[in-house]
Amino acid sequence: PSKVIYNTLVELYLHEIRNENDTKSSLTKLMQLLKDHEDKYDADHCLILCQMNDCRPAILYLYEKASLYPQILNYHIQHDDYENIVDVCKKYGAGNTSLWLQALKYFGSKEGECKSNIKDILNYIELRNLLPPLA
Repeated sequence: PSKVIYNTLVELYLHEIRNENDTKSSLTKLMQLLKDHEDKYDADHCLILCQMNDCRPAILYLYEKASLYPQILNYHIQHDDYENIVDVCKKYGAGNTSLWLQALKYFGSKEGECKSNIKDILNYIELRNLLPPLA
Protein backbone atom coordinates (compact mmCIF):
# COMPACT_ATOMS: atom_id res chain seq x y z
CA PRO A 1 0.00 0.00 0.00
CA SER A 2 1.01 3.53 -0.71
CA LYS A 3 2.30 5.89 1.99
CA VAL A 4 -0.51 8.22 0.99
CA ILE A 5 -3.04 5.72 2.32
CA TYR A 6 -1.33 5.50 5.71
CA ASN A 7 -0.90 9.28 5.85
CA THR A 8 -4.62 9.63 5.18
CA LEU A 9 -5.38 7.10 7.91
CA VAL A 10 -3.29 9.14 10.36
CA GLU A 11 -5.24 12.23 9.34
CA LEU A 12 -8.51 10.37 9.86
CA TYR A 13 -7.51 9.25 13.35
CA LEU A 14 -6.49 12.81 14.22
CA HIS A 15 -9.85 14.07 12.96
CA GLU A 16 -11.63 11.49 15.14
CA ILE A 17 -9.54 12.49 18.17
CA ARG A 18 -10.42 16.14 17.63
CA ASN A 19 -14.16 15.58 17.11
CA GLU A 20 -14.97 12.59 19.28
CA ASN A 21 -15.94 12.20 22.91
CA ASP A 22 -14.07 8.89 23.20
CA THR A 23 -10.64 9.99 22.02
CA LYS A 24 -8.86 7.16 23.82
CA SER A 25 -9.84 4.57 21.19
CA SER A 26 -8.75 6.72 18.24
CA LEU A 27 -5.56 7.74 20.01
CA THR A 28 -4.75 4.09 20.70
CA LYS A 29 -5.30 3.27 17.03
CA LEU A 30 -3.14 6.21 15.93
CA MET A 31 -0.28 5.30 18.23
CA GLN A 32 -0.48 1.64 17.18
CA LEU A 33 -0.31 2.63 13.52
CA LEU A 34 2.69 4.90 14.15
CA LYS A 35 4.56 2.22 16.09
CA ASP A 36 3.71 -0.86 14.02
CA HIS A 37 3.88 0.56 10.49
CA GLU A 38 6.90 2.89 10.63
CA ASP A 39 7.99 2.21 7.06
CA LYS A 40 4.51 2.63 5.59
CA TYR A 41 3.86 6.33 6.28
CA ASP A 42 5.77 9.55 5.69
CA ALA A 43 7.05 10.45 9.17
CA ASP A 44 7.63 14.12 8.32
CA HIS A 45 4.16 14.52 6.88
CA CYS A 46 2.58 12.73 9.84
CA LEU A 47 4.55 14.87 12.28
CA ILE A 48 3.17 18.00 10.64
CA LEU A 49 -0.36 16.59 10.83
CA CYS A 50 0.10 15.74 14.51
CA GLN A 51 1.52 19.19 15.23
CA MET A 52 -1.39 20.87 13.47
CA ASN A 53 -3.77 18.87 15.66
CA ASP A 54 -1.64 19.21 18.83
CA CYS A 55 -1.65 15.47 19.42
CA ARG A 56 0.95 15.35 22.20
CA PRO A 57 1.63 11.58 22.39
CA ALA A 58 2.08 11.28 18.63
CA ILE A 59 4.25 14.40 18.38
CA LEU A 60 6.55 13.21 21.15
CA TYR A 61 6.71 9.69 19.71
CA LEU A 62 7.65 10.96 16.25
CA TYR A 63 10.25 13.36 17.69
CA GLU A 64 11.81 10.52 19.66
CA LYS A 65 11.75 8.14 16.70
CA ALA A 66 13.62 10.74 14.65
CA SER A 67 16.06 11.48 17.52
CA LEU A 68 14.85 15.09 17.64
CA TYR A 69 15.65 15.51 21.33
CA PRO A 70 15.94 19.31 21.27
CA GLN A 71 12.42 19.44 19.81
CA ILE A 72 11.14 17.18 22.60
CA LEU A 73 12.66 19.58 25.12
CA ASN A 74 11.23 22.60 23.29
CA TYR A 75 7.78 21.01 23.29
CA HIS A 76 7.87 20.68 27.08
CA ILE A 77 9.30 24.19 27.45
CA GLN A 78 6.47 25.63 25.34
CA HIS A 79 3.99 23.90 27.64
CA ASP A 80 5.82 24.90 30.86
CA ASP A 81 6.03 21.23 31.78
CA TYR A 82 8.81 21.50 34.37
CA GLU A 83 8.94 17.83 35.33
CA ASN A 84 9.24 16.60 31.76
CA ILE A 85 11.87 19.22 30.94
CA VAL A 86 14.13 17.72 33.59
CA ASP A 87 13.20 14.16 32.57
CA VAL A 88 14.14 14.84 28.91
CA CYS A 89 17.53 16.16 30.03
CA LYS A 90 18.13 13.11 32.20
CA LYS A 91 17.08 10.73 29.44
CA TYR A 92 18.92 12.30 26.49
CA GLY A 93 21.29 14.87 27.99
CA ALA A 94 24.33 12.61 28.44
CA GLY A 95 24.77 12.54 24.68
CA ASN A 96 23.53 16.06 24.08
CA THR A 97 24.70 18.48 26.77
CA SER A 98 23.07 21.42 25.00
CA LEU A 99 19.77 20.13 26.39
CA TRP A 100 21.01 20.86 29.90
CA LEU A 101 22.05 24.36 28.93
CA GLN A 102 18.71 25.01 27.27
CA ALA A 103 16.85 23.81 30.36
CA LEU A 104 19.01 25.98 32.64
CA LYS A 105 18.37 29.00 30.42
CA TYR A 106 14.64 28.33 30.51
CA PHE A 107 14.43 27.84 34.28
CA GLY A 108 16.69 30.86 34.82
CA SER A 109 14.23 33.03 32.89
CA LYS A 110 11.39 32.06 35.25
CA GLU A 111 12.48 34.56 37.93
CA GLY A 112 12.75 32.54 41.09
CA GLU A 113 9.86 30.15 40.75
CA CYS A 114 12.16 27.38 39.54
CA LYS A 115 15.05 27.56 42.00
CA SER A 116 14.62 23.90 42.98
CA ASN A 117 14.69 22.84 39.31
CA ILE A 118 17.88 24.83 38.71
CA LYS A 119 19.48 23.31 41.81
CA ASP A 120 18.47 19.78 40.75
CA ILE A 121 19.86 20.29 37.25
CA LEU A 122 23.15 21.73 38.49
CA ASN A 123 23.54 18.85 40.96
CA TYR A 124 22.80 16.29 38.24
CA ILE A 125 25.31 17.91 35.87
CA GLU A 126 27.98 18.07 38.56
CA LEU A 127 27.52 14.49 39.77
CA ARG A 128 27.83 13.12 36.24
CA ASN A 129 30.43 15.64 35.11
CA LEU A 130 28.32 16.45 32.02
CA LEU A 131 29.57 20.00 31.51
CA PRO A 132 32.87 21.70 32.30
CA PRO A 133 32.79 24.02 35.32
CA LEU A 134 32.03 27.64 34.60
CA ALA A 135 35.06 29.89 34.96
